[in-house]
Amino acid sequence: MRTISIAELKAHLSAELKKVQAGDPVTVLDHKRPVAVLGPVEPEAPGLTYVRRAVRRPEVHRWAPLTDPGYKGTWEDVEKSLNEQRADRF
Repeated sequence: MRTISIAELKAHLSAELKKVQAGDPVTVLDHKRPVAVLGPVEPEAPGLTYVRRAVRRPEVHRWAPLTDPGYKGTWEDVEKSLNEQRADRF
């Protein structure tokens, strides 16, 4: 069985995985110490589970209106109200 360093494996990962897939296993070395063995996966190996990568979906925000729909004031009224509420923060 052939050996390869971690740095060499990182530099040529795709090519090395093709060799492994073709049936040529490789021992991975970390500072000349064996740390892993890469070999081809048997088709439908028992106990092997394939998972799909999770995709995070953005949250949908439901914004509440500042005032009720029947409010007939102006933006100046809204600004004044907000400034009064925020007065103690500044």
